[in-house]
Order: sequence, then C-alpha cells, then structure tokens
Amino acid sequence: MRISGNGIRFIKKWENFSEIPYKNSEKEKYYSIGYSHYGPDVKLNSKVNEEEATKLLIKDLHKYEGRVAKYNKIYNFTQIQFDALVSFCFQCGSIDNLTNYGTNSIEEITRNMVLYCKFCGKISKKLISRRKAEKNMILKGW
Repeated sequence: MRISGNGIRFIKKWENFSEIPYKNSEKEKYYSIGYSHYGPDVKLNSKVNEEEATKLLIKDLHKYEGRVAKYNKIYNFTQIQFDALVSFCFQCGSIDNLTNYGTNSIEEITRNMVLYCKFCGKISKKLISRRKAEKNMILKGW
C-alpha cells in the first residue's frame, strides 16, 4: 500500500515548509529542510523549492509506508486509515508502540494517539490538533 495524494497533502498541511536548512533543537545532529526532510544530505548552504521539497517528502515517506504496511495483514487498513498512520509514523518514527505490535484494536490505537503530543519534551498544541485530525481520519474518513 502507498500513501495517497490526499495523505501527502494532509502531511504537508502539518509540516512547515522551509526552503532553507534548520534544526528543531541544538541536540539535532543534522539539519532539516523542505517538509521535515532530515539527514546528512542536508547541508547548511542548501536550498529547495516547494517542488523539490515535495519530491523529498515522497521519497522519505516510502520508509514510513513500510512501517505501517507491515501491520496491514492484521488490520486491513482502508486508504484513509493508512494515510493517517503514515502521517503519524512520519512524525513519530513508528507505529509499533501505538499498535502494541499489532495487538491493539483500531479503537485502542485511536484512543492512544493523543498520548503522542510532545515536541522537544513539551506538550504541543499543534501536535494535539494533528493527532485529533489523524484520529478522525481513521474513525470517520475525510
């Protein structure tokens, strides 16, 4: 399964676009650019436009699609559920704990999503809103 165009637009809505490199904290080893593309390939003097940033995002999402797809045999995700969970995974890194390695029900997954709302150790209002939006996608669709 792959993320849909709607899923990509949803993620872009929550990720701040930056044409120049930035660090979310001084603890970060590398810089981020575009829609939160992070890694050693992002150099301090880099610059991207929106089209390049979208291509980087899509490339980055492949890894997270795999992390969600491994649970598809258990949950039989709809496209919207898959998109929401890829969004969650892209921001949090994994859905393993959220799903309790495939043993939680969809209701438990959505109930627990709101527990993942910290950014740099602090509760983030933006992440609370994002988790609620992801939860609504899973339960109600677009």
